[in-house]
Amino acid sequence: AVSDALVNIVQNQNFDGIDIDYEYCYDVSGTQSGRCSQRDSALYSDAKAQNFLSTLTSLLRQKLDTLGSGYELTHAPMDSDLVPSSKYYQILKEQNANLDYLMPQFYNGLTRPAVDGVLNGNQGRI
Repeated sequence: AVSDALVNIVQNQNFDGIDIDYEYCYDVSGTQSGRCSQRDSALYSDAKAQNFLSTLTSLLRQKLDTLGSGYELTHAPMDSDLVPSSKYYQILKEQNANLDYLMPQFYNGLTRPAVDGVLNGNQGRI
């Protein structure tokens, strides 16, 4: 399983934990936030993605804890996912006991402070 593979990497590389940077192809307030053109609707559903993320978080916490103390598990949600109506926010709220902290991507979303240099676009807005 994915959780086993990730924990094996942590152990074999002497890392101190795992940061989950899961974004885009899941529902945010009823929309497809990341506009993922590669999304195959025959294989994918928002509910499956949300269940995967929640289950992965729980399994990683359990498996990291079996390695001993000091292993961190974090998430790096986009700023737009930090509103209570977001499905990701609800997952984070439900999984709070399994997480050490969040590292929001304020540089990569609605609050981005400047043009990113790619086609002079993607400047944040408040």
